[in-house]
Amino acid sequence: MLGLIAGLVTYGRPIKTKRGDGVADDIMNIGMGLSHMLIGYIVELFRGGRQGGTWLNDQQILAMLRGMSPSEFEAYIADMFTALGYRTKLVGGSGDGGIDIAMTKDGHRYLVQCKKFITQKVTPHDIRDFFGAMGGQHIDGRGFFVTTNIFTSAAEREAEGKQIELIHGNELIRMIRDSGILGKPPDTQMHISTAQIELCPMCGSSLVVRTNNNTGNNFIGCSQFPKCNFTKPV
Repeated sequence: MLGLIAGLVTYGRPIKTKRGDGVADDIMNIGMGLSHMLIGYIVELFRGGRQGGTWLNDQQILAMLRGMSPSEFEAYIADMFTALGYRTKLVGGSGDGGIDIAMTKDGHRYLVQCKKFITQKVTPHDIRDFFGAMGGQHIDGRGFFVTTNIFTSAAEREAEGKQIELIHGNELIRMIRDSGILGKPPDTQMHISTAQIELCPMCGSSLVVRTNNNTGNNFIGCSQFPKCNFTKPV
């Protein structure tokens, strides 16, 4: 017990062992070592929780998002906002009028537009379309324009003075981590294989496992095939 307590006090510093001073000193040394190991594990677990309960890095999270279908991405963003305290309703699909998610919080209404872009950037035209769609919804909150890529400078200027919050890829990752949904299994959470969380070195899209129809062997290829022909062995 004294060794464990001493370990709490000395964590982060080298353990100074006493050899040849008897069984009591040996027990003290073992207790301090176990205490340091336990504290180290708790610290690493806490760091993982601070990152959303997952060991995925930012690049892998972005690859996961870009590997989703548009409807999966919209559902995932709705899950994120739900975890952040909003009541959400998916309205995306054909004829959605540029609105993918309708939300309420604290008596106010909000709207969300989702763009799962890989290399394409959000343009002023996209912002104007979304702002026009917002005008017909009579909201008293604001709009969120969410993308897995970035906004052009002109798009950012277009959004100035409007009730639109722009959320680019890096900011989206931060919000996902803050929401904690990476550490939970929501219905829309996808199982991501090792190949799917890698990025194609040619176009930046996610990589997926494919099968050669002639040989039956698996290989890793770009999710944007036939636009991108990158392949590599499993």
